[in-house]
Amino acid sequence: MNHNKLSFYLLQTIYTIQDECQFFYPTLKIIIFKSINKQFFYFRNQKMKEYKYLFIDLDGTMWDFAQNARTTLYEIFDFHNFKNSGVESFNTFLSIYQKINTDLWALFREEKVSKDFLSVERFRKTLAQLSQDENKANQMAQQYLSWSSEKTQLYPGVIDTLEHLQKKYTLHILTNGFNEVQYKKIENSGLSPYFHTIITSDDAGAKKPEKQFFDYAFLHTQAKPEQTLMIGDNEEVDIAGAIKADIDQVFVNMDKRQVPGLNPTFEIQNFSELKTML
Repeated sequence: MNHNKLSFYLLQTIYTIQDECQFFYPTLKIIIFKSINKQFFYFRNQKMKEYKYLFIDLDGTMWDFAQNARTTLYEIFDFHNFKNSGVESFNTFLSIYQKINTDLWALFREEKVSKDFLSVERFRKTLAQLSQDENKANQMAQQYLSWSSEKTQLYPGVIDTLEHLQKKYTLHILTNGFNEVQYKKIENSGLSPYFHTIITSDDAGAKKPEKQFFDYAFLHTQAKPEQTLMIGDNEEVDIAGAIKADIDQVFVNMDKRQVPGLNPTFEIQNFSELKTML
């Protein structure tokens, strides 16, 4: 285990001991807490890197992609009256769409399909599997891009955490999303005031996890790799990309999934934990 991760785990242990001893063993709490505090802060002061710049992912890290996408897709499902057109349920529609969308995004990251193709094809394939009119795909694609950008659901504690972080660090958003959607999402969700720069894959001409994307980010933010921390929820895109770019990382692992071989600098379960960590 690296020093940064160990120091964070020690901090979590301190708070656990504090909580558990608060009511039942007040004297023991004072003795243990003072001892661990002394050792922890010595360790942290000796080993913890001083970061100045935070690169933060948008979808799935701050902006609640699953909930916002589900809401948008339900609006599309309802608009086209699929419930009365032979589709068993919205959940059936959603399940088919999500599988197709995930596969197409993998191809998009590998530059095997264009974003325009992805945008329409995910709906065309969904319609085909549901035996619906495939000619609706273009309209549905436009509806998704337009309506999803209006959604504003963030994960709990995101704004409070950004308020805390902006006092100590320079914040930048790094996202693989499309310009016509991401900038609107950021503005509509109230995230804009906290960030100095927004770097999208459209602007960079490359996508995370490609090193070219991070090179572009460093050029346009003036951040230095050794003083930068990448925060994201996707192990293949955010974390692996940051490792290739020689940047420390925070893996926001909300669903506690096991990722063999992944060894991020830090790992947390929700975005608000950054207030304790940084």
